[in-house]
Amino acid sequence: MEKIIDLFGEKVKGKNGDVAVKDLCGEKKLIGVYFSAHWCPPCRAFTPHLAKKYETWKKAGHPFEIIFVSSDRDKSSFDDYYKEMPWLTVPYDDEERRNKLSETFEVQGIPTLSIVCGKTGTVISEDASEDVGESDEFPKTWNTDPVNIKELIGDKVKGKDGAVDTSSFTGEGKVIGLYFSAHWCPPCRGFTPVLAKKYEDWKKAGANNFEIVFISSDRDEASFNDYFKEMPWLAMDFEKRDLKATCSTEINRNKVEVHGTRNCPGRVYQLLSIENYVHKKKTMSIERKLCPYIFIYNFSRITQVDHMLIPGHSAAREQVYQYHSGGNTYQYVVSKLSPKPFGGPPPPWFKGVGHGDEVIYLFNVSQIMSLDENDRDEEFGKKMISYWTSFAKTGVPYAGDGSVPWKPFDIENKNYLDLDDEMALKSNYKPDVFDLWSNQLPASNLESASAYEGHRDEL
Repeated sequence: MEKIIDLFGEKVKGKNGDVAVKDLCGEKKLIGVYFSAHWCPPCRAFTPHLAKKYETWKKAGHPFEIIFVSSDRDKSSFDDYYKEMPWLTVPYDDEERRNKLSETFEVQGIPTLSIVCGKTGTVISEDASEDVGESDEFPKTWNTDPVNIKELIGDKVKGKDGAVDTSSFTGEGKVIGLYFSAHWCPPCRGFTPVLAKKYEDWKKAGANNFEIVFISSDRDEASFNDYFKEMPWLAMDFEKRDLKATCSTEINRNKVEVHGTRNCPGRVYQLLSIENYVHKKKTMSIERKLCPYIFIYNFSRITQVDHMLIPGHSAAREQVYQYHSGGNTYQYVVSKLSPKPFGGPPPPWFKGVGHGDEVIYLFNVSQIMSLDENDRDEEFGKKMISYWTSFAKTGVPYAGDGSVPWKPFDIENKNYLDLDDEMALKSNYKPDVFDLWSNQLPASNLESASAYEGHRDEL
């Protein structure tokens, strides 16, 4: 209770006056901390959706409350916006507390709905916005029941010198990290040595109440064994595949935070990179410019998923073009939908082509993907390969007689090849987003012109 009162103060504001924060605390109670603002279009779309679910859940008797933390620019905007909300709020005049809450919850974009345990003050979910779907059922992912770790990973796990009893690192005051990873996954291989160094530093500093258990997604035991050699912690035995599946399901159901890769869709990496950029700049005007593009939620009224990475690269292409010495830059966009998405079935909110979807046309991926006879468009693949191999040999992408001429990028036309069923040379890809990256946002620390010296051509 003390932790929660320290966060919100003794009182928050309700529709009919002040409400004691201590009354929001207790066993099984949950508090949603809603960071939002009226100027933000996705916030204005999400708020009525959340309000409807909130009233449904309250009528059903769920011990749940929401506290609004405003990012509005002025008191008048706050007052107008709060009229649409049926829950509590931190007073707008208490700017110090609003800023403290944003810092405590590390809010990097809005809308953000964080879920806090009303008994301990523990953060159950840093951003539960996507848990608020179309169903009226109260989200199961906000479960506060403790996870039985022995049921998840078994009585014994694998150590460097043999089996280790799970009871030796579980119990009161102990912290366990479950690390889902695989050697075939490039982000995993990049993250593992970083985590290993941190783990060893923590252990040297006396963090004996902390342990990590590796839960493998490797395809075979040999890969698992090779990968585990790089790790200083424990592991679930590879042959316990049934427990691994159960563990994954339970982790997702209980919204346990696992730091590592978790079949993360490309949008999440995109959000991380863009939000970190905004966070470092600490400029609200930047967030407002990016807001319509990057904060997308999975309810039916918001269906447009607008990717910024390629337009961002386009802005970079312009700088490369300006500093290049005698070389050509060729830009392309893949629009052809893949019959078998490279990263597996996409979530329902995802629209369009996913990262890596073009690889089935370029490479033999039968060992890592199950493809039907008609999944590969042979003619499409041959054209792509012709462009790529021609570029590698000559510096000019050419797919043979009758193919679409692929013109290099230039400042005036911004040419790009649209790789769809009917390939076409187009120009000026997403000009509004291109303008945002090129002209409206402050310059990032891109490498200087000297970084491009010696480059001939770029695809």
